[in-house]
Amino acid sequence: MTDAMHLRSLPPETYAASFLNTLQDPLLVWDISFRKHITPRCRHLLFSLLFCSEYGVDIDELRTSFNALHPYFCKKFSIEHDPKDFEEAQKILEGGYLEIRDRRVSFVNPSLRDYLITYLADDPDLLDDLAHTAVKASWADELWTYVRTVRPLPPEQQRRVAKSLLQAAQLFPTIPIWKQDSRNPSTWHLYDLSNTDRIRLLLEWRTSSNDTPFMDLALQLANKPAGGHFTVFRDGTGLIRLLRSLKKDFATLEGSAALFEKLEAAVIGLLDGHLFPHEFESFCDVVDAAQDVFETDVAPHIDDAITRQLEDVDSSISDIDSETELSDYKTALQKYAPRVGVTDLKTAFRAIDFRICLRRFFQLRSQGPFLFCHAACTAFAAQNRCQGRARTPRQDRGGRRRISGGREARRGRRHHHTTYGCAAVRPLQTLAEISIEKNPTIIFPDPVRDHRLGGHFDVAKDSSPK
Repeated sequence: MTDAMHLRSLPPETYAASFLNTLQDPLLVWDISFRKHITPRCRHLLFSLLFCSEYGVDIDELRTSFNALHPYFCKKFSIEHDPKDFEEAQKILEGGYLEIRDRRVSFVNPSLRDYLITYLADDPDLLDDLAHTAVKASWADELWTYVRTVRPLPPEQQRRVAKSLLQAAQLFPTIPIWKQDSRNPSTWHLYDLSNTDRIRLLLEWRTSSNDTPFMDLALQLANKPAGGHFTVFRDGTGLIRLLRSLKKDFATLEGSAALFEKLEAAVIGLLDGHLFPHEFESFCDVVDAAQDVFETDVAPHIDDAITRQLEDVDSSISDIDSETELSDYKTALQKYAPRVGVTDLKTAFRAIDFRICLRRFFQLRSQGPFLFCHAACTAFAAQNRCQGRARTPRQDRGGRRRISGGREARRGRRHHHTTYGCAAVRPLQTLAEISIEKNPTIIFPDPVRDHRLGGHFDVAKDSSPK
């Protein structure tokens, strides 16, 4: 719109409207710039980014895709390339084409992504070449979604792309699902597709290409998943969907019966293994609703999973700090307990309620000066299987009240003392010193009657919680 050749044909009074209309068409905005103003290495970097997440990608992951795609195209079209091409292309494109923030790269404007989608639609040969360069399952999945649904190609051209994805498929058993953060080794982030999504892709490519190696890879992945095992978090519902698809969409494929058997065994293995509280209800619901799909009776395995949850509540909730998750777990136990003949849930609910109150207790403790009652500490000590001793406060030289021991502590209520405990609780290590203000009070919401936890406690007036 700033080219003199275009301006000659536009009257001055229509220029502004024409300029705004041009901005609505990504093809007109980006086409000349993409084809004529940037080098091949820059175009290769944009192609690499196109089939990554639309919300941006870590710069190291983008480098991995670029290092596979760029040499392939340079070799095919006899273009010189250099080990520093990624860095150089990144510098050229930043600001005008790419936005880089906190080591995450994304398109500077969604219209550029729209333009590239349109640009590739008319070039099946280029799409076939791109399929040869895929080194991540998620990247291959995005490319396959493009040729099937975003800009559908004719079946013959889809078959050609599927065949070209065989090289990427052979990497599926070894590509990690989670990856360690390079800047913070103590954390891990999701890196690639789950095992069930990889098997789904292999079945789709097997159907489209009619090549048996895809089924062989699916069987290999089912027998030995990437990462060593299937997980409820990443594969639970995916396994059920695969079992349904194998009966409905892929039943005629050679090897589908063997794959069904392996995936069914994987579901049973998850039921027989450890289920975290946040996974328990959802996974049991999904499996229970799909009992008609299984060749094996899975009801006994669901019952066993429920029984284990009821018998091991303390261990299951030991690492949970969310009150919402604890409440949801109570609801799940209440829902499934009758199925295994359990009607008395007092013990399980007592443990969960205590955990909820303990969580609130620590929140109050972190907010500033506080007191806590002897009953609460005795319960806390019992819950942690260690013995606590009641303590009575006395002032030190700084005017603060601190814990001291003594026989009088056990008669704290009789002498109208504020009683403390317990200094020997392992998770707290020690409650050696507590600072309080004048006449402090503490309110425990939702008291747990079994542990005598709760009430309004005024040091100056009360000797025990009400």
